[in-house]
Amino acid sequence: MTKDTSCWGCKNLNRGKEKLGTCKAFPNGIPFIINSGEFNHDKPLQGQKNNIVFESNGSLVTELNDGEIIGDEANVLNIDANLENADWTKQSWDLPRYKSKEFMDWLKSSGMTLTQFRKLPVYKINLANGKIKE
Repeated sequence: MTKDTSCWGCKNLNRGKEKLGTCKAFPNGIPFIINSGEFNHDKPLQGQKNNIVFESNGSLVTELNDGEIIGDEANVLNIDANLENADWTKQSWDLPRYKSKEFMDWLKSSGMTLTQFRKLPVYKINLANGKIKE
């Protein structure tokens, strides 16, 4: 068993339905780069308006033989454990046109580099489907 380092394992996560997807660090919504697991939030994200970072709530996860990650609370699957196979990851393209000024501004505001973005399923899926071109 190891400590859960996903948003679900953070004591700053807002757990109420009305505040879903927010935390003390990001009251208007957790940036995709953190929620996706691409950025380890042990230091403030560039441009973050406060210094609140990940603080463990003490929850534990167990990796089973097949790689599945199970949380200690009611044996809930840790959906942040494997970005490549997660069925919740963003796949549709509702972002600005790839590499446009608006896209690059959005990328910068998310704290992500283009290289990091290219590792995400949303990029890989839309590239494979011909919706974006390099």
